[in-house]
Amino acid sequence: MSPDSFLRLWTTLGEFGARERQPLGFIIGHKLVLMTLGILAPLIFGFQDPWKFDWVTTNSKSYLFIANHGYSSDEALYAFYPAWPLVIRGVSGVLGHPEWTAYLLANLFSTVGLFLFHRIAVRVHGETVAWNALRLMVLFPGSMFFFVPYTESMFLMLLMILWYARIREQWAWVAVAGFLLPMIRPVGLLIAPVFIAEIITSRGGWRALWMLLAPGLGFVTYLGSMATLSGNPWVGFEAQRFYPAYPSIAKIGDVAGFLKAFASVQPVHDFLHSPLDRCVFVAFCCSGVWIFRLGLTQYVYAVFLGLVPALSNSLMSYTRFTCLVFPLFLVWSQRLRGAVLDAVLLLFFGVQVLLYLAHLSNHWAG
Repeated sequence: MSPDSFLRLWTTLGEFGARERQPLGFIIGHKLVLMTLGILAPLIFGFQDPWKFDWVTTNSKSYLFIANHGYSSDEALYAFYPAWPLVIRGVSGVLGHPEWTAYLLANLFSTVGLFLFHRIAVRVHGETVAWNALRLMVLFPGSMFFFVPYTESMFLMLLMILWYARIREQWAWVAVAGFLLPMIRPVGLLIAPVFIAEIITSRGGWRALWMLLAPGLGFVTYLGSMATLSGNPWVGFEAQRFYPAYPSIAKIGDVAGFLKAFASVQPVHDFLHSPLDRCVFVAFCCSGVWIFRLGLTQYVYAVFLGLVPALSNSLMSYTRFTCLVFPLFLVWSQRLRGAVLDAVLLLFFGVQVLLYLAHLSNHWAG
């Protein structure tokens, strides 16, 4: 893609929603740009090996396989949590075409999640911070996975429903979202420390003490589903050995091992040596003091969702995981202004496009 074509796409994206600060227009405009790129990419790169584009690649294939056929004798599939494939299976039973149903659901869920993020930010931080935070979050390189059929979109939507309900003290909705999150991704269980922080900091928060049961029950439900399907409730954790980083909770305390993994950087974006993942981790760590000023609840969320995946997964996929650390985009919005903000947004979008093209060509993106 020529620089002129890239800049035209950037201009189109900006003008679609930015003129009147229309968050929904900006979100949809961004998705239309990515869809256009996906349609045009085979025409531009398809004849050049290894640029062989496909809409369903890498982990998307595994989710779609589970949705269509269930878990099989391939133990590696049990590393993928069941809620997202189950939703795809249920909706595609009505609409047909599981692949396009998965794309439709991923983009519907992420649109709802991003819009709620903006509404929450407006309520707490004001219009300007909310608008810039939304742009940073949408264009962040790892947010490319809000467009493709991964779990990020469903997780984001439920997370924002939880946070919005928390602000409005609608504890039943908080509990429902807290129950579902651990069945989408393992980090969903980490919402429990956030509930504890909420109870500590909120006036009358003790009344919502029962919320702590929700993520625990969700996790127990996940274990029960794995036991029913495989006979082993822990099969999902054991299946992690089939993947390069071999994610494990035991790694969290291995500081020397993490430092060794961090230092093994190479000039290539791959599973274990990506300089991009390490730059994002450094940016997260440097933003810690700013996040702390947002309040204890958001700080606890950011620490657990920002550190646990990095330590337990040896930084593999860290750029993708960080797209869900929403306090990060709030503090960046507060700190970045003018030309610096525009430059960061353009850089984010450029890297995001590269990751998106890599993903469509069945190369590692995150």
